[in-house]
Amino acid sequence: MRWWIPLVVGVLAASCGDAADSTADDVAVSDGPDATADGVVDVDPPPSTTESPETTTSTTMTPTTTVTPATTTSPTADAAPNEPSFGQLDAGLLPELLQSGYDGPFFMINLIEFRDQAIYADGRETDLTGEEANNIYGQTGVQVLIESGMRPALQGRVVADPATPTVPEWDQVAIAGYPSYQEFLAMTQNPAFQEGVEHKDAGVAATTVMPSLRLGDAPVGAELPAADAPVALFELFSHDGTGTADRPDPLTDYLDGLATSATAAGGIAPGSYDVQGTMIGDGRDWDEAHLWWFADQADLDALLTDPDLGDLAAARDDALTDHYRLILDGVQVEPLGREP
Repeated sequence: MRWWIPLVVGVLAASCGDAADSTADDVAVSDGPDATADGVVDVDPPPSTTESPETTTSTTMTPTTTVTPATTTSPTADAAPNEPSFGQLDAGLLPELLQSGYDGPFFMINLIEFRDQAIYADGRETDLTGEEANNIYGQTGVQVLIESGMRPALQGRVVADPATPTVPEWDQVAIAGYPSYQEFLAMTQNPAFQEGVEHKDAGVAATTVMPSLRLGDAPVGAELPAADAPVALFELFSHDGTGTADRPDPLTDYLDGLATSATAAGGIAPGSYDVQGTMIGDGRDWDEAHLWWFADQADLDALLTDPDLGDLAAARDDALTDHYRLILDGVQVEPLGREP
């Protein structure tokens, strides 16, 4: 499977295009975030500070609270007009970001669950699985995005543990970089892109899509050590819905401890992200995401079993409203990936 396949939401042109033309009177204008987010060609390793992620002792993500997603298996035809079938759309978020005063690069973080069987809105019969239908979207719509300036940043398959199922049961994490919010909107309004969107809608059961700013620098794939089976720890945190600006102290302590332990285990941080909102999701707000890359599972296991993180993780959980923790394999990092 091509590593850039499911990277971005394909319904924003229809859902947000008119709203994006709203005036400043319709959307509150702010000074915009500081331009600390790097573009997709970052080359320096990230600092081992509070911008780094964590780990606990299990090997799958476990939400602090369980919230049933907006939809996971309902047919595409059940969705409201201009609504994706795979989640709740915040149609006001993109116009707000367009009016924020920030005009630099950003990243779209995607959590994806595939349907077992593809379901097309027009009712056509198909033998495609959800992932196969989404792969067609990758060969059509996503290709248009890449040609227009989108850069794949990271992708990995979620390693699931049946003993601790997640809600939804994510299959993939994918992160893509864009030059600006305005250019992202223009890409999604391209008719050539929109032609491929029906396949994403048919193939995806649920998704969470979060525009985010990357904190600090991150290595590109060519700078990572050679690895036959790279894995990653991905963590997503919710505390008060304002991004990293009001991060609780216990989470800061945890991320600092994680950076120390992960580095000692051979981990490399390919990115930490300040979440700007949830464009599509299940009604939950998220604040920040953190990633650690490891050359193999043994290095990651050394981190997951580090007893020094236990107390920090317990204090962290008391300060959070929600938390996802995912183990990824088949991990590929911009620009070419390292999967054999």
